[in-house]
Amino acid sequence: MNTEPLKQLDMWIHPKDLIELKRDIWNDEPVEAILKTGQTKSHIYASYRGSHIRKLKKKSYQIEYRKPKQRQGESIFHLNAEYNDPSFIRNRLSFYFFEQMGVHSPAASHVFLTINGRKEGIYLKIESVDEFFLQKRQLSGGGIYYAVDDDANFSLLSSFDKKPKKHLLLGYEKKTGTSQHD
Repeated sequence: MNTEPLKQLDMWIHPKDLIELKRDIWNDEPVEAILKTGQTKSHIYASYRGSHIRKLKKKSYQIEYRKPKQRQGESIFHLNAEYNDPSFIRNRLSFYFFEQMGVHSPAASHVFLTINGRKEGIYLKIESVDEFFLQKRQLSGGGIYYAVDDDANFSLLSSFDKKPKKHLLLGYEKKTGTSQHD
């Protein structure tokens, strides 16, 4: 596990774009921003991420590099607020345990986030599970699905109406893959 001091990420979003982002927490359209890590500045897109957590005071973000389209072998990463975990460690520990068991898991580290100079607090920076994740681990391409709502579970019944699911992929969104991965 990493024992280095927390990296600080400084995100700068034009006030007009920040108002637009906050206006509709369910909108997945990203806003343009600048991300500064140490001396490195990157042009990015920032958007909210998550389902239930969008309603919470501290938001989680998806960050996508604009120019250049990737940095250090990643094009997208996530900043999880970890709002419901007062220890800020449970999610990070789960990634660490999977890693120790030999299961491929996303790289994760804690960071301190500011937005427009305002301290937002500690976040968990998580590597996106995408084609770059597969390449870094020398895995062949395949289908990657993200859970997007409460139907992303192992039940045959929808968690919304308790009726049989019309398709077992309800609650999931395909991130990468071809039709053979459906």
